[in-house]
Amino acid sequence: AAHGREVAVCASGGGGPPADGDVSAADDDEAIETWLAGLPTPLGLLACYDVRGRQALDACRRLGLAVPDQVAVLGVDDDAVLCGLASPPLSSVIPDAVGAGRLAAELLDTLMRGGRIDRMEWLLPPLGIAARQSTDVLAIDDGMVVAAVRHIRDHACDGIKVADVARAVGCSRRSLENRFTKRIGHTPHEEIARVQFRRVEQLLRETDLPLAVIAARCGFRHTEYMTVAFVRRHGLPPSHWRTRSGSQKATSRTRSGSQKATSRTRSGSQKATSRTRSGSQKATSRTRSGSQKATSRTRSGSQKATRQPRSRGPTPPTVT
Repeated sequence: AAHGREVAVCASGGGGPPADGDVSAADDDEAIETWLAGLPTPLGLLACYDVRGRQALDACRRLGLAVPDQVAVLGVDDDAVLCGLASPPLSSVIPDAVGAGRLAAELLDTLMRGGRIDRMEWLLPPLGIAARQSTDVLAIDDGMVVAAVRHIRDHACDGIKVADVARAVGCSRRSLENRFTKRIGHTPHEEIARVQFRRVEQLLRETDLPLAVIAARCGFRHTEYMTVAFVRRHGLPPSHWRTRSGSQKATSRTRSGSQKATSRTRSGSQKATSRTRSGSQKATSRTRSGSQKATSRTRSGSQKATRQPRSRGPTPPTVT
């Protein structure tokens, strides 16, 4: 609204339980669907969290609204499983969970030390956006090109060619290439390759699949061709790219592990200090107890030694 754009808000069931009781899932879905049906398209939709985003995607499918071309949907929380299982996969804002936990610990430490907190709300910027298909839209006014892009993104890894795309959108190859290049800035063949290699990068980064399997899953008939094309695009072979990507993850995990190790070391040193203090207190107590027992035994022995001469018999007469 601040930038002169129309904004609509759907708060069905999302702001807490209603006055007359809980809203059932079916009623909630129906309310979202009714709200979406009354909005002009194209539009962008920001869901308060990923579950709502998936409900919006389901509502769009029932209404026949194309995602992301008519409705682009963005969730919050980046639940990888939920977003990946959505149809189409849901883009989502990545929250700074580690930063929030660190801030909460610092505030708790302040309170435990007797300090005061001057405010009750803290805003942390997100880490970024995990872009997936639900927002992967092109703002272009050529319906045929939009259909071609959608077909490529859905079937590029099936090994399609430019002729297959032209047949799917109902035009000649020459017309498709001219209109596609004018609107997108590159040819349909380049778009097919871009989608394929984006999938190759994902599988290299997230799986341990061999190159032959990755090539087959991404629409390449020969692993050698995929490797040569990958080197041409990235400047290094897929195996080296995977190793470098893995080393970056390992560095991140090492940093996290070092922080955990430091925390454990501090905890261990505190426990060792506590045990040392406890042991020294026990040793002092035992020393005191032993010294008291030794003193008691010494006193008892001296008393016995003093009494023994008194208990002897009469002194024998002296012979002169």
